[in-house]
Amino acid sequence: MTRSQRSQASKAGGNSTKRGMKVPPNAYQKEQEQEHIMEIDLDGDIIKIYKGEKPYDIVERLKVKYNLSERSELRLFE
Repeated sequence: MTRSQRSQASKAGGNSTKRGMKVPPNAYQKEQEQEHIMEIDLDGDIIKIYKGEKPYDIVERLKVKYNLSERSELRLFE
């Protein structure tokens, strides 16, 4: 990208780096902006449930984090 292209990109607005390339929104910021609808305290560990999160995704996250058995996983869906 040439110097004139960079200056045009910066004049156009948006998030730009020194090289004039667009910077995608920070994924961490998006997570922080999400509205959580419930917090579960599990032995001092806080589990946040976010608005629009699917039950399967929640159980998968817990399965990985707490090494749940298949039976425990199925009981969460009851």
